[in-house]
Formats: sequence, C-alpha cells, structure tokens
Amino acid sequence: MRAFKLTAAFLIIFLSRTVMADIPPVDLLSSGGISKSAEGFGVLPNKKKESLKGYLLVSKERNPFAIRAKEEQIISGADSQTEEAKIRSVLEKLHVSGVAKGVHGYKVQLGGVILVEGKKIPKLINEQTDDLIVTKITPSMIEITWVGDEEADKPRQLTIAVDLEPKVGIVLPIPSNNNSSSSSQLVYLNGEDPETD
Repeated sequence: MRAFKLTAAFLIIFLSRTVMADIPPVDLLSSGGISKSAEGFGVLPNKKKESLKGYLLVSKERNPFAIRAKEEQIISGADSQTEEAKIRSVLEKLHVSGVAKGVHGYKVQLGGVILVEGKKIPKLINEQTDDLIVTKITPSMIEITWVGDEEADKPRQLTIAVDLEPKVGIVLPIPSNNNSSSSSQLVYLNGEDPETD
C-alpha cells in the first residue's frame, strides 16, 4: 500500500512539472506584468469629483429619483409645512414662566416643560422625528439646537427671549366675520405713556 502511495505521489509531481513546463514564466513585478496606468482600478479619489460632475442634474432637468407627492395630497390641500416649521411655531407660542439657577446652571419653565441645558426636549408635535436639545440657557435667552446639527457650520437653532417683566394688558373684543361673540385679543400696554387725543 505504501509503495502505491509513493508511486501516485511521484506520478502527480511528474505530471505537474510537465504541465508547468508548457506555461511561460511571468514576472508580475516587471513593467509588462502590471499596467502602469491606474485606469483599470476604477475611479481614484482625486478624479472622483470630476467624474461626478457629469452626473449632476441641472435644476430644469427631471430627477427620476425624487420623491413625488401624491396627487390626492395636492388636491386635498394637505399641510405643506415642514416639520421644522411646525416645531418652531409651537416653541414660539410657548411662554417662559420662570427661570431658576441651580448647581448645574439655569433651568427654565417653557410652557409646561422644564428645560435644562444639555438635555433633550420632549416631542412637541405628533410623529416628530427631529430631536431638539437645549444648548444654552441664560437669564435673558434660551438657545435650542436640532440634534445632529451641533457640529455643523450653520446649525438649525431657535433662540427664545426670556422676558419675566410684569405686564399690564386688557382683553379687547375683535370684530369677526362669522358673528361669534367670543372673539377677543389680549393687548399689552407699552411702558411709555399712551397717547391721548
């Protein structure tokens, strides 16, 4: 059995040498083995920007990958406000009720929410995907930034002024088109003397 294995091994070595003898040797490191140009490797990083310019769309061209609004939404007059605009309008309607200084800085009550510097703000609208964080609180202002934009050159921010000065106001009736008697508006008096005729 051992003699058979040795004979088979010698036969394999003999056949492989005769097959290899027919193939000419190739030096891959020589100038003929590898092409000197790097075009065969694809787009190089320094050429990538120029090659992408050929694929950019002009503003008048149709973009086949754009997400189109459904026709029913356009006809029905769906709300076209962006999520950012909705969040901004909600925050601008809230009033600052108080400011307190603690060990770790200022805390502010904005509407029914207590804001702490460095903490996230709870969701303000239905199906909100953007997260907001309080980046700065001073006795005179609150700075809110969209999460993910903090390191950007121009992050999306909202600054809310803190004004806790007492004001005197009066509720005045407003004429309405639908003849409802409940229309009214709160008007504050200025710090200056009102003009009298």
